[in-house]
Amino acid sequence: MQKATKKEQHEALKALKDSNRSFKQAKIKRYLLSLFVIICAITLFKVVIGTISIKALFYHNGFSLQINDNPIGITTKQELSRDFIPFLIRYHNVYENKFFPGTNFKDVYEIEKKNTYILKIETYECIYEGDGNKTNCENDKTRQIEILNVKYDLKITKDNEIIYDGIFIEDITPYIKEGKYNLIISNKSNYITTTIKASIIIN
Repeated sequence: MQKATKKEQHEALKALKDSNRSFKQAKIKRYLLSLFVIICAITLFKVVIGTISIKALFYHNGFSLQINDNPIGITTKQELSRDFIPFLIRYHNVYENKFFPGTNFKDVYEIEKKNTYILKIETYECIYEGDGNKTNCENDKTRQIEILNVKYDLKITKDNEIIYDGIFIEDITPYIKEGKYNLIISNKSNYITTTIKASIIIN
C-alpha cells in the first residue's frame, strides 16, 4: 500500500476542515432560518390576534376605610395580570366591588369638619365557615381575617389637582381643608393590583 505524501495528507486534512466548516455553516443557517420563521410567526400572531388572555380565578379580599373612626364607602378593583407565555398568553381577571356602611352606597361621603383627619384602611381575607377554606368576600357565610402590614400608596386629589401622591399615611390633616376630595389607595403584590377609591366632602 502506497503511503500518502505530506502534500496529500495536508490536502485531505484541509478538505476535512472545509467539510466541517461547511456543515457548521449550514447548521447555523438552518438555525437562523428557523429562528426567523418563529419570529415572523409570533409577529404575525401579535398583529392579527394580539395577546390571548386566559381567565384565571383568584380570591379577592375585603376592605374597610375609616376617617376619624367613621366608616366610609369605597369602590374596589383587584386585577390579576400574569404572563404565561410573554407577549402571547397571559392570565388575567378583574374583580370590582363596593364596601360601605349601612344599606346604601354614596358617591360622596360627608365628613364633619375637624382639626385632624386620620385615615385608616383594613384589608381582610375571607374564610368560608362551612369548610374553613379561603373564599371570596361576597358570601354571607364568611369569617374575615385581617391581613396585616399591607404596603399601600395614597393619592389625594381635589378639583383634578394632585394634593398628595406617595406612600400611605394615616394623618392626612395637612392635605385636607374644605371641599371635595378623592382618595385613591393602591397596592401591587403577587401579580395582583388593588385600587381603592373614595370621595369625601368637608363642609
